[in-house]
Amino acid sequence: VTWSINGEETQVDSIKENNKVTSLPDEPTSCSTESNVFMGWTTAPISGSQDDAPAVLYKAANQMPAVTADITLYAVFAHAQTTQTAAPATYTYDSNNQDGWSNTGTWTNGTYWLLDDGKSLVSPEIDLAGLSSIAVTMRTYGGPSYNQLAIKAGTTDITTIVASSGKTMTDYSWTNSGSLTGKSPLTFTCGNAVTDKGIGFESVTINATGAGVAYSRYITSCQTTTEVAETQAENVSARKILVGGQIYLQIGDNLYNLTGQKMK
Repeated sequence: VTWSINGEETQVDSIKENNKVTSLPDEPTSCSTESNVFMGWTTAPISGSQDDAPAVLYKAANQMPAVTADITLYAVFAHAQTTQTAAPATYTYDSNNQDGWSNTGTWTNGTYWLLDDGKSLVSPEIDLAGLSSIAVTMRTYGGPSYNQLAIKAGTTDITTIVASSGKTMTDYSWTNSGSLTGKSPLTFTCGNAVTDKGIGFESVTINATGAGVAYSRYITSCQTTTEVAETQAENVSARKILVGGQIYLQIGDNLYNLTGQKMK
């Protein structure tokens, strides 16, 4: 496994075939601008920049598949732009309101949907940076073996709610105290589910409040010279200079090569 950061191979690890990567390199920093943040690792380089996140984006070793051949993993960076939401963004699911939700559960008695046999409920895409809380009203069927509700954002585990078994719908809530980034639907899945047993949903409410972060210009290597210049402070002029037979771009007190890499 070769790890590539800013277009340079920085580390090579030997992994026994059909085993997984057990640890990642230290979180890298982009060689372009301070507003570019590390997003994860991907399997193919991004030429130039793109506004959408790559289809494959690993953020933790336990998310990666087994290694079956030589592979290069590229560090992905993106431009972070802080945004302020005008009001709390609330996404609500209930037995009569499913707009934007994907549900593979079983309609049971008009008041709840039953997640059994590994079925899932998937929310609309949300801005994870603004995610503040998740509230769930549910009950379990089949005893304590079927009362675990796993909540994920993409492949990232958010939490597992353990509910009491019984016939009464009960409210459970989770408050975000960590740091989540990017945009993703949330997936709700019943653990250890079998037919006619599982978790009955009455409602799910996702609250995303306050400031969020939007991401664009995903890259796996330094930005082009033009993009570097555009992201510098206003009214700072750039000029080409010749140093040791090489042409560089000087922006303020900083020196960049013609691929946009900041020189030390």
